[in-house]
Amino acid sequence: MSLKDDKVELVKRLIRANNYRQYDKTLEQCAALGININRLALARFADKLELIDKAEQHKMLKKQAE
Repeated sequence: MSLKDDKVELVKRLIRANNYRQYDKTLEQCAALGININRLALARFADKLELIDKAEQHKMLKKQAE
């Protein structure tokens, strides 16, 4: 994994830890870690990540039901 991939995974973990919607808190935590990110881009990324996570969760639940 490259440094960029590590940063993306770290941002994902922060977004999930902040329940996807606490953009300002996530932005502050990223800044504290030295990760500069545009707030609008962070919000879009968080929204898409939430959709992806929900789809994966639904897929797993459907698989377990079979």
